Amino acid sequence: MHFRDPLGVSGDLGGGPGGIGAVTGIVIASEAAGGPFSESPELWSVAQGMIGPLSAAGVAGAPSVPWPPALSYSRPPILGLGGPFDAYAAERFALGAAPAFGGGVTGAGGGACPTFIQVPDQLVAQPTAPLDVSRSQLAAKITVPVSGALVRADVPVFGVAGGTNFEKYRVEYGQGKNPSEWRLIAASSEPKSHTEVGLAEMRLMQGDLDIRGNLATWNTGLKNWVHLPWHPPEDPTDLNGVYTLRLVVSGRDGQTREDRVTVTVGRAIAQAFPGEALSPDGRLHMHFGAQSLTRPFRVYSILPLPSGEILLPADSRLLSSPYEIAPGGDRFIRDVSVEFVVDGQDVPAGTANRIAIAQLSANGAEWRWMPTERTATNGKSAFRTMISELPTPRAVYALGIRSPGVDGRKPPEAAPHVPPLPDRDGTLVFETFEKTLGTWKSTDHFVGAILDRDNTATPDGSYALRITNPSASGNFSVSVLDKPFDVAQYPIMSFDYRIGTGVKTDFYLSVGGRWYNLAFTGDAATFRNHDVNIADLGRVDGVVADDTWHTAQVNLYDLIRARTAYTRVDEIRMADWHATGYMKLEFGHNPRGAVYYIDNFRLSSGGASRAAGPMILDDFAKPGVNALGGTTGTFSAPGTDLCQADTSGNVLRLTYDTRRAGS
Repeated sequence: MHFRDPLGVSGDLGGGPGGIGAVTGIVIASEAAGGPFSESPELWSVAQGMIGPLSAAGVAGAPSVPWPPALSYSRPPILGLGGPFDAYAAERFALGAAPAFGGGVTGAGGGACPTFIQVPDQLVAQPTAPLDVSRSQLAAKITVPVSGALVRADVPVFGVAGGTNFEKYRVEYGQGKNPSEWRLIAASSEPKSHTEVGLAEMRLMQGDLDIRGNLATWNTGLKNWVHLPWHPPEDPTDLNGVYTLRLVVSGRDGQTREDRVTVTVGRAIAQAFPGEALSPDGRLHMHFGAQSLTRPFRVYSILPLPSGEILLPADSRLLSSPYEIAPGGDRFIRDVSVEFVVDGQDVPAGTANRIAIAQLSANGAEWRWMPTERTATNGKSAFRTMISELPTPRAVYALGIRSPGVDGRKPPEAAPHVPPLPDRDGTLVFETFEKTLGTWKSTDHFVGAILDRDNTATPDGSYALRITNPSASGNFSVSVLDKPFDVAQYPIMSFDYRIGTGVKTDFYLSVGGRWYNLAFTGDAATFRNHDVNIADLGRVDGVVADDTWHTAQVNLYDLIRARTAYTRVDEIRMADWHATGYMKLEFGHNPRGAVYYIDNFRLSSGGASRAAGPMILDDFAKPGVNALGGTTGTFSAPGTDLCQADTSGNVLRLTYDTRRAGS
């Protein structure tokens, strides 16, 4: 089973390098505090990558030891800590001990796993003043999370529970705004009289920072990816909807104090991977492609609205309740889908062509019918529309049957005729940009690059491709080629370029379902151990960023074959991405108006193509001779003949006699 662990090590169950040694890595790294490793951030990564696994039974007994001081300023891929922001977080959240391990399936006992607490952008708070109730008679207050927050995964519960009359406290949760049933998260007889964590600190609680609350840590589930050992695929915890947290503090005289906050548990989406958000009843889904967001992580909730809360479409009859997707106002750099799924028997006969998805207008006064596609399978009908943003302040959608005579289906679009890329004397692509942009095109709404042809930047007045960054930051993305090709046939990529100092961009090649970074002028960095579905491929040699023209050439086949057995490239892009933490993929920092030029872009065989198929070394058809004509045989220690080999029917059989002395 492939997994992702919180230290950024990917591997398989069973231990060793890339096994469940992540847990061991945390514990032993913590034990090393003040020792020989604590002064060398590089050695932390090496240590966690080479340590063997802890058994699941031994995890709960992990020692509590001082937190390594090196983690407050370095950037090893351990718990996502590093840099000034994370150093502040480490100090603010008082990570004075190695995190406790383990989790639960009842919502209790979250482990050292991702934290997602999301509040509206416009909700700005000053840093939290320290809260101390040690001199109060009895006090209960939850400071994190706050009511109205969107949460997911392991949610730290911060606050105070104490006073001179304090005896014990418990933290519970229940479904809805006024739960009739409560489930225990944590209980303690130890007062928690002081905290400095509040609303202002929530901006740090996104994705790659693992935080435990001083009162409790609430496991709400994590289903869009596996995070071992605390969120395995079989973990049944998967809360979805509105929940209320309750802190109850009991005094020695029987008095109690209580505080409640109501939050919404949604689905966490990572920029680096595809994801899905869905309503608690499973009827409305949102599907996100990889690299669709404007932030590294985002939490979305989809909830049915109570009857009578909003104006219903006047010209239709609804097939579903209206649903609200939160947070409203989000924009996407690539379209995402909104999809209603209903039982086929709930679709009235003769109405399928009139069924469409409706979106409530921003003023809440009217509905807009969306172009809708319908598919039917296994007794279910799915109705889907694509969106590039969620309306603000509220994003409300419904599925309805439009009036007779109105066809709600999305009209079929004629697929544009795209001729196959021709092979011209060993050249697959050769773009001079004299007449068109060729295979190059803009991609990614409002954060990608703007492309145009320019004849003022070349010495001879010929045209070149000008690539401009339209926004501050952004990913500066452009599609170079979106048709697959085999680098075994066309290994050589060459081009002329003109790029100024400080303009950052790299090539990204999609191979075998993963992106590979071919560094051009981007900042020296590595995607290793960050688990953002991007691997390091290499660097274009000899690049000069001096705003004059130069030529570059790279052998893609040699680079790709050194990393993977695949030779098919599905797409090439140029972009500026940064991996700043575990699973944390962010835009680069090019200024608005940053520009560079490309000309004479070519993909070619370079005079020779390579066979894409496997090389057969031996098919065992001829005893003693391999498929390359060389001699084959076996060898043993001098003076012995312990190993025997024979072939029959294209099968090799090896026999080793372990009974003999010296074997």
